[in-house]
Amino acid sequence: VYSPKVIRATAGEVFFARVFEGVTLETVWPPHLPVWATRAHNAVPFATSELKNTGGLLLMGSEGSGIDEQALSDRFTVQWICIPQ
Repeated sequence: VYSPKVIRATAGEVFFARVFEGVTLETVWPPHLPVWATRAHNAVPFATSELKNTGGLLLMGSEGSGIDEQALSDRFTVQWICIPQ
């Protein structure tokens, strides 16, 4: 979380965010609350999503490997969004 690339990419905001290490998603986020996750295909563009109005947990994977979609979908109702260039 505190690698130089992360600090630079977040412009230092990482120091003001809650960081959880060594826990499962279920421990920090109840399954009945909204979960939003990013992916490149078959997703709603962020600007037209309801995330801005409803809030929730936003999960963003790495650019290379992304998020394990199957593992996440098995435990949570996920609404997929993309961030167009």
